[in-house]
Amino acid sequence: MFNKIYLTYIFTKIWLKQFKKISFLAKEINYSKLKIIISSPRSGTHYLEGLINSYLEQLYKKGNGSLKYLKGSVLRFNTPDNLIFSVKQLFDRNFFHQFKFYDYKYFSFVHHPVHKSEILNISSLRPIILLRNPADIIASMVIFYIRHRIKKKIIKNDLLKVIIDKKSEQIIDFFDFWDNRIKSKKSKQQLIIKYENLNKNPKITLVKILKFYNIKINKKFINYAVKQNSKKNILSLLKKNKDTDNYLQFTNKSQKKLKSKIKKITQKKLFKIKFRKFGYHFN
Repeated sequence: MFNKIYLTYIFTKIWLKQFKKISFLAKEINYSKLKIIISSPRSGTHYLEGLINSYLEQLYKKGNGSLKYLKGSVLRFNTPDNLIFSVKQLFDRNFFHQFKFYDYKYFSFVHHPVHKSEILNISSLRPIILLRNPADIIASMVIFYIRHRIKKKIIKNDLLKVIIDKKSEQIIDFFDFWDNRIKSKKSKQQLIIKYENLNKNPKITLVKILKFYNIKINKKFINYAVKQNSKKNILSLLKKNKDTDNYLQFTNKSQKKLKSKIKKITQKKLFKIKFRKFGYHFN
């Protein structure tokens, strides 16, 4: 009997020691200091990331905030690639070492819970949640998926339906998750930003974000960040560097008709389930 108790004690002690290598993350991350943007894919994340990093590059004197091109990515600035809090990092032994150098002055961007992160302690965050009309998101996700994965110009209706259903499920879950969290008051204060407003007036949106995290506001830096991250400027830089892959980020003219069709299907689907979240609803 004693031997069994002793062995159980030893086993538990070893197990807890191993578990701490993972669970220590929740203690080491200062969630209250995190500056984090949470969004679904295809909702303007890259655009907002470019605006913020261009501004911070200027503010912290890391450069002039100009758009830089590196092969495979155009939205590059002299700001650190802060951690994205992926599931893989939970089991990465090097994560703690990396996190020692985490700079809370800069932002992280995540798609939780579409791309689930077990590391984030949601209830301790003061996040900025970037939203977009779900019908537009789903249509954009489907087109993006077709261009990257399917790589066909003609898609059969049954396959299209499967893709739309899958992407719709992800986005509806995203909206439900954050709507429930906010209503239940399980998360701390958050700022809701809508892509439609960001796209229409990026300067006002950027000021709101800076104020939310008490970051110094410089109108000159804001104006330059907006100018550098215009769609026209990005496409010009891609063309100059003969980068056809990154054009996949934008819907081309030949697929606008398909995108319109997908959006109509999605709108009917959202109307059928009586979707009504964050001011988005469908008649």
